[in-house]
Amino acid sequence: MLKNILFDIDGTITDTEYTIIKSFQALLLQEKGLSVKDEDLYYILGIPGEDGMRRFADDENDLNDLLEKWRILIAQYSNYSTVFDGMEELLSNLNKDNLNLGIITSKTHQELKNDFERFNLNKYFDIFVTASDTKKHKPNPDPILKALDLLDAKPDNSIYIGDSIYDMRCAHGANLPFALATWGAKNNPEFEQAEYKLKSPDSLMKIIL
Repeated sequence: MLKNILFDIDGTITDTEYTIIKSFQALLLQEKGLSVKDEDLYYILGIPGEDGMRRFADDENDLNDLLEKWRILIAQYSNYSTVFDGMEELLSNLNKDNLNLGIITSKTHQELKNDFERFNLNKYFDIFVTASDTKKHKPNPDPILKALDLLDAKPDNSIYIGDSIYDMRCAHGANLPFALATWGAKNNPEFEQAEYKLKSPDSLMKIIL
């Protein structure tokens, strides 16, 4: 039986794609004079913002400046972010079943505080692993291995739910099964390797029970 249920945030628990993409586009137009299509920025979904921004930065100082300005723009677009339908009900039900719930995200500690706490979902989770907690990030397995260590858990009774290939590679690298949150995922042939494809949040219960 699965006892440790680990979640990504963006594209899995919360619908933040519009906020992330549009704020990034606004930044690139404002700071670099670049007009970039949505699909050309999908690569940033699921990785730390610093990694996504690096290709547009001239140097480390420019990178830090861009990141700070992006955080401001994200806050301006944050009202477009929502919790996916059925997700809070799922988290509540999992919580009642005394399962261990964890977050593994590419957000930093500060980004988690700024972007996620306002949804009042922290109460459902036992542990949080952010990009601030490990030197290596998704798709490297270290974030999941860190979560398992915090929960004193094993891979064979754990699962990771996410929406990106980075999430899946992270899970498989840590020997965890991966459940694809199809409601937030982009089509990718690599997802054929996912052990589960969830059509809606409540379908996770069928896997666990």
